Amino acid sequence: MTITKKSLIMLTLLIVTLLGVAFSMNAQQRVNVKTLFDLLPSDAFFLMPSDDPAELEKHIKVCDYRYGYLQLEFEDQSYWEMCYWNLNNGDKLIAVSSYITHSFFLYSDGEVTFTTEFGIDEILNNMYSSFAMNPYDNWFRLHVPRHGTSIYLSINEIESQIYKWQNEMFVRIDKYPTQNCTHQQLVEGFANALGTADADYCLQYLLPAYVSEQCMNVFEGNKEQFICDLIAGEDGQSFIKPQKLSDIKSATYRYTPDDGFANHIILIELNDGSSYTYYPSLESVEVLEMFKNGEYGEFITRIPYITGGVG
Repeated sequence: MTITKKSLIMLTLLIVTLLGVAFSMNAQQRVNVKTLFDLLPSDAFFLMPSDDPAELEKHIKVCDYRYGYLQLEFEDQSYWEMCYWNLNNGDKLIAVSSYITHSFFLYSDGEVTFTTEFGIDEILNNMYSSFAMNPYDNWFRLHVPRHGTSIYLSINEIESQIYKWQNEMFVRIDKYPTQNCTHQQLVEGFANALGTADADYCLQYLLPAYVSEQCMNVFEGNKEQFICDLIAGEDGQSFIKPQKLSDIKSATYRYTPDDGFANHIILIELNDGSSYTYYPSLESVEVLEMFKNGEYGEFITRIPYITGGVG
């Protein structure tokens, strides 16, 4: 009888423990983007009209529970946004960004605290060591993802840094630009990126100011649809574009100096057998030395970017 009672007590304790774990897991799963917004500390709302989520709630423009994205919009058209990534242990990594600042927070056991883990320290180091930085006046814009999981960081609208979320770390993709890039390197690199069907790789070759305005605002951060629209063209009879990047069978760079229209083009063939020529519109950004008094010095480098299509 004693052994039976002990077994019963141990079984009861095991059930209680399992119920506690299940309750904790369910509580974590019930957390959504609005829950996290309500828990954010005042530091998350730096330079906002208020640092109280309850007071800022009236400014919510987008609350996307499915993709874990929330956006505030204010009377002056400025906005603040946030998203989160699920961690394997049930915690949530939160990113918040506004027109002037950004930061990361960790949700764990019902509390939200500031964090620089998960590769965030490296993002900060890369940002401040960028060739686009100057000693006078710098402007950063970190676009948190509404679609996908990657971060797009624009530095003075001259350089972009893109970070993929891999194995619970932010990992930078770094193929373009390099010092003194040529138009051939730009367009050929973009053609190769199209062949990967990866929108993040494609974004490296586009002017950061253009990406911020068109992709992140007009296309609401839907990078794949933005790229597909960007490379649209005609096959000689009708308007044509891929519906998704995986529709592209091949993207081949061609140098055509005798074309009379464009020297650098991309021949795009789709999986359905249709094909057309994409004529990228190019724009170069000059990076000049800048002094603390705001004056410019010597020329440093020139970086060409794609800003759409010609024709």
